[in-house]
Amino acid sequence: NSPALFTQNPAMIDFLNADQLRLHKATARFLYLTAKMEKILHRHSRDGLHFSNQVNLVLAQEDKIINNQKCRQVLESLSDDSFVAITTPGSHTLDFEQNNSFFCDQLCKLLAD
Repeated sequence: NSPALFTQNPAMIDFLNADQLRLHKATARFLYLTAKMEKILHRHSRDGLHFSNQVNLVLAQEDKIINNQKCRQVLESLSDDSFVAITTPGSHTLDFEQNNSFFCDQLCKLLAD
């Protein structure tokens, strides 16, 4: 996986490239749990079940790893009126971005509500 998928910050890309503990492969457990989570979400959607708590979704505007629109649609369909989605500038790992103040400000607002 290219560190450039996770951030646009050159210093963090260098950090990730040099990180000897960086994951290079997904584990079988990660893939299994991802598939299990998707199955649960699809079953809930099919059965008309909804989250009873507020759902806060923070998306990265330039994310190349997940499909923002599809993720938003799925979670919004499973949420009652308590769904909040925010899209912030940056790549997948927003806290790695050079100017992450917008992300931090939005996260603080979500946590305060």
